[in-house]
Amino acid sequence: MSQLLVENPLLATTQEPIHPQESDAARPPTTKTRPPAKAICILLPVWGDEYIDQFFERSLPTLLAPGNIPALAKALPTHFVFLTRARDEANFKAHPAFRRLRGLVEVKFLPIDDLITSGNHSTTLTLAYARAVRQAGAAMLDTCFFFLVSDYIMADGSLAAVLARMQAGASAVQVGNFQLDSDAAEEWLQENLSDVKGAVKLNPRELMRWAFGCLHPISAASIVNFSLCHNTHANRLFWYVDEDTLIGRFYLLHMICIRPEIEDFIIGSSCDYSFVPEMCPSGNVVIIPDSDDYLVVEVQGHGHEGQFLGLGPGSADSLAVNLSEWTTARHRANAQETIVFHASSLPASLPAMLAEAERFIHELAPRLEPSPQPFRNHPYWLGAIAAFDKAIARRDSGMAESSLPLTVRAVRWIQSKILGLVPEVKRAHPRWSDLGGPLAVCKELTASNSRLLIGSSRSTPLSQWLISRNPDAIPFSLRRIMWNQQIRGARPGAFDAAFIELVDDYVSHMDEIVRKISPLLKPNGHVFLMAINTSWTSFAEHTGRSFAAGLGSLVRSKPWPDECRILSASKFRWRVNGMSVAAATALFERPSLSFPFHLIAAAVLLPLAIATNIAASWRLRPFVPGRIPTSVFVRLQVNCTTEGEPDREQASSLPQLVEQV
Repeated sequence: MSQLLVENPLLATTQEPIHPQESDAARPPTTKTRPPAKAICILLPVWGDEYIDQFFERSLPTLLAPGNIPALAKALPTHFVFLTRARDEANFKAHPAFRRLRGLVEVKFLPIDDLITSGNHSTTLTLAYARAVRQAGAAMLDTCFFFLVSDYIMADGSLAAVLARMQAGASAVQVGNFQLDSDAAEEWLQENLSDVKGAVKLNPRELMRWAFGCLHPISAASIVNFSLCHNTHANRLFWYVDEDTLIGRFYLLHMICIRPEIEDFIIGSSCDYSFVPEMCPSGNVVIIPDSDDYLVVEVQGHGHEGQFLGLGPGSADSLAVNLSEWTTARHRANAQETIVFHASSLPASLPAMLAEAERFIHELAPRLEPSPQPFRNHPYWLGAIAAFDKAIARRDSGMAESSLPLTVRAVRWIQSKILGLVPEVKRAHPRWSDLGGPLAVCKELTASNSRLLIGSSRSTPLSQWLISRNPDAIPFSLRRIMWNQQIRGARPGAFDAAFIELVDDYVSHMDEIVRKISPLLKPNGHVFLMAINTSWTSFAEHTGRSFAAGLGSLVRSKPWPDECRILSASKFRWRVNGMSVAAATALFERPSLSFPFHLIAAAVLLPLAIATNIAASWRLRPFVPGRIPTSVFVRLQVNCTTEGEPDREQASSLPQLVEQV
């Protein structure tokens, strides 16, 4: 098992609690001697307006705190590399915050267009990070690479603490963090990070105190001594100590900084599985054990990983089965260390909880499979690369990768030939009815050379299809207008139409979006609103209620909609398609794990799903309650009356197509 050269001093606590700043933990750990590093390279993958804006407005202000990027820049020559799409470089340079970053460090851009695919984010990040490290050549051995993520909210001093350990001789530093609920965190984020013109200095304990009040459900479900719910796929375990203290045992840690020991490393699994053992074979690795030294939180949507939530206490046996499926030797070594998150001084009850966590991990270890998973050719990576190759082949030539298993290629063939590819799908596809109307409108807008605004909260196949065919269109993030920020390059009264795809929670804000978009359109310009139910689970009906809330809000809009198309599906067809999607996805994601079972499921379910989709596509009936709402498509014409007020008489008789398919 890989060696960890620094032990958490808190594990040895027996009587009075020891504050890390009052112990040897405050000093950088002693590690194997290496010559001093000569440079620092900060890597951050981010692309798309939504995420670029989010980085500049929420994450970057905390990175600019004195103990973060400025501390690195003072210590060594530092450059910051954005791993992004080539076309996004102009968006970075146009943002005011970019100049503040460039004033501290040299900023570079590394295009990764060829690595970006839909639905395979982890693979893209891994390959992008590896490309940037390899680009340094032999200089990588003298460079400390910091691997950042665009949604980090970071306490002041965190990066300085990492660098101190690297300068003491470590080859890598690993850290733990946890997720916060975006719904609970939004108010604080807007008050403290929105419209900030410079750095935001967040004290670790103050940040930790706020974070305790915004824990994400998936983080709460990972607390072992909280028995109301559990995380069925936990990769980190927490124990509640008191209202200001939480301890964690992490199987999966983030490699915040690595100074490679070798040049010829091989990437055979995701970055947080392979980078440390590949680039640092000596095991000269340090884990930061205290949130006073390093603290990062990630804000995730309320439904993030909701499929892994279970009621009641979790089972140690089930947890062991899940961990056996993916943990490497490094992951199992990680869990031997404790990380303490606290918003005040360490409590007297800490030693007892440390002992409880130690007992749990000790009793869990024998239940794991004796042989850990390999960090090269990890089973998950084989599936991820198969899916990545599929997406690249489809994007570049439409040809399947001949080296993939015949069964996987057969599923691909069914998808492309019988179902089609979103948004240009065929009648057998479950989205055929949902996409037909919007796609026809998009083709008309493209053919008429209309000046377009294209809005969405994140990239989707439909929005990307429309953007690719309208190079003069201005795409924008809905988040910008919801925060009353200007759309770069958009002038009032300059556009013929706006096509808005509502994903995530934006569907509930139709009226506000219409009201803010309308001034940008020419007289009698059109706004098209599109929302698709993306949930194949029991949450599908909840999405229908969000549709209703959004449509209800349009009573306040000016103008009222003059066309509305609502589609629905039977619960049986929806469930069959949902199970088919899950089975087909499993074939690509984990072809070496339970492959025969997934293949049998796909073979049974796909023909049934195709048959029900084709049968449903031929009949249109009035909408009735009790069915699954699948999509909403609305058209509005701005300035349709001389006084700018909605024509209620016209609106009361607006044409509607409300269908049951």
